[in-house]
Amino acid sequence: MRSTNSGLVVGAATLILAAALAGCSEVAEPPAISDQKRERLTEVVENASWIEDAVCSVEVFRQDGPVTYGWSECTNALSAGEDQIEQSDSSPFRAEGGTVQVPAGGSQYAEDIRSLFPEDLVSTIEQYSGINSAPVTGE
Repeated sequence: MRSTNSGLVVGAATLILAAALAGCSEVAEPPAISDQKRERLTEVVENASWIEDAVCSVEVFRQDGPVTYGWSECTNALSAGEDQIEQSDSSPFRAEGGTVQVPAGGSQYAEDIRSLFPEDLVSTIEQYSGINSAPVTGE
């Protein structure tokens, strides 16, 4: 009976420690924005999209004063007729007022990410993009 109690105490202590560590390593949730602000932001992103008649969804990473950083996914799949090609795009964005900036594609992408977004958001954007900009070391 004594070893069972010791096991329970060790198990409980382990769970408490694990919960505490997990809480420390979680990424902070972005601040919630009102439905009205989200609708306006979505409209601005849709109007800036290269896709004609785009319908977009946005995820906000952060708001710094008038600047909003986030990720958008846009498509014309809902409005494309039989004679049109369905198009879609997903990218990080920096929005300020009615202006939306997105990184250029290709070899310019990583450089634009670093110039448009705060340093602490770069790894989040790279994760969404599926890229890894860690330096490659020789063997």
